[in-house]
Amino acid sequence: MTSDPPIELPSGEEFLASAPTSGDLDGRTLLAALLVASTQPTAVLDVGCKSGWLLAYLARETGASTLVGVDRDATYLPGLNGRVQAVAGDARRLPVAAGRFDAVTMFDVIEHLPKGTESEALAGAASALCPGGLLFLSTPADWLPGTLLDPARWLIGHRHYPRGQVLDLVRAAGLDPVLAQTRGRWSDVVGLPLLYATTRLGLPMPAKSWFHRWANREYGQAGRYTHFVVARKP
Repeated sequence: MTSDPPIELPSGEEFLASAPTSGDLDGRTLLAALLVASTQPTAVLDVGCKSGWLLAYLARETGASTLVGVDRDATYLPGLNGRVQAVAGDARRLPVAAGRFDAVTMFDVIEHLPKGTESEALAGAASALCPGGLLFLSTPADWLPGTLLDPARWLIGHRHYPRGQVLDLVRAAGLDPVLAQTRGRWSDVVGLPLLYATTRLGLPMPAKSWFHRWANREYGQAGRYTHFVVARKP
């Protein structure tokens, strides 16, 4: 019997080397995409897919034959495009068959769910995985500067979690954590309030390329802003 290969976040050098060809992905989103792609999945369910940025990256960088996105807000769902499919649905009641996927992603999702329903969503994600499949999850860390200066916390009740709480939630869903790291720092603390403000005013993000480079430097090393967890279904 062979053991599963270790799952690791990319090194700073690997992260920065991939940035020039990553398009609009940077920092947190680029790290998420690289992490999933490194495992070369064959069937991926992206919960909270938004516009489909992760699915588009995986369609380009992996040989996955099935790429399905689910998001509650159908406004920006990607259209059918080759292997990519997307449907409107609730993270707590996923409209997919059990055991269909070898990778389920929930990047920046659980903090947006109604408080106390995280376990329900994680149980659904676990059900969608086949045995040996991987859950990929990210969520904001309870780092004081990031928590206090997160505009979404004040506007919509965006939550920040201790890493131990996230791991407890994952284990309660019947999954075994195989990676848990935290990355990102001041580029998010400074950049996210600015992004919220300019978006609401209909203005372009100032110094966008500079913020991209800053985020890439920070997400290539250990940090304090975003927890990344990978867990395997037994």
